[in-house]
Amino acid sequence: MVASFHADRLAYIDLASKQHTYLTSNIPWDIDEFDLSDNGRLVGFVANEDGFGVLHVLDTATRKEKSLRSLPESVISGVFVAQEHTATSDLICPRHGRVPTYSLDIQTGKVERWTFSETGGLNTSKFPDPPS
Repeated sequence: MVASFHADRLAYIDLASKQHTYLTSNIPWDIDEFDLSDNGRLVGFVANEDGFGVLHVLDTATRKEKSLRSLPESVISGVFVAQEHTATSDLICPRHGRVPTYSLDIQTGKVERWTFSETGGLNTSKFPDPPS
């Protein structure tokens, strides 16, 4: 018996022909959420990779995808592609708790932490890493 599994993935649907083109079939993980930039050039999306969110960006013209692994291991929600060069998201990090907003430069991969969570004065460097 052969089992087949298809993860949740992004697809483009041509409204005239009703034809589907899958955009993330090369990623063997479920796609949890996505956002299209205002100019339609980029799609930011999160793949759930073994319980951690990995942010990806897809260029809609070339359909080339880029994995942005600069963020700490976390659960990512609220993906938002604000500009062509910036993506922000909410993270829940094992070491930092809920960190509401990070900004990530899509071109350079540089991450900027905009807000900080309240850990009650605990030294987060002593928190254990999550099991892999």
